Amino acid sequence: MNTILSFASREIIETRNGFGSEEILIRTLVVPFIKANVKVRPDDQMPKTYQSKPLISLSGKLVYGELAILELLKADGWNGIWVDTYHGRGKKKVFWSGMPPEGSVTLPEKMGALYDKIVSFNGGKSSGFFDVFAWKNDQEIFLEYKGLGDKPNANEQRWIKAALNAGISQESLFFVAQDK
Repeated sequence: MNTILSFASREIIETRNGFGSEEILIRTLVVPFIKANVKVRPDDQMPKTYQSKPLISLSGKLVYGELAILELLKADGWNGIWVDTYHGRGKKKVFWSGMPPEGSVTLPEKMGALYDKIVSFNGGKSSGFFDVFAWKNDQEIFLEYKGLGDKPNANEQRWIKAALNAGISQESLFFVAQDK
């Protein structure tokens, strides 16, 4: 995670309540992503919901914020995916390692089992799962991306609780917020 940590303009450690008698600490990395100012998308065949999603310019590449986070993690040898629960509503699972539509992937079996375990602790509902799920050796991390204008919501609290109940440590949970 060295690359994303060094890329961040600042780090905020927040105390969160609502987890029984315990408070937990969640790290937020504030990143200076540059919103791409483009009129035409790289692939005009993509569904309109992808066409309206803001793009980030990262090292000359146009990517979504979730994939920019993934690119920074990959620079340090992490594997991972963007968990696209907006397009994967219901029982359908949509995971991306690159830009849609060609970047679709299937989770490795071990990571798929962990994903399913966390989803089960959220009542079997996958909607709103952490945006980025990454792993390296025997370590997993979960990152929630907050682009410009994106506000925290109650759904995130449920996912943090589900992850903790599934045995994920609070040190493995992050927010990544786009700097203004």
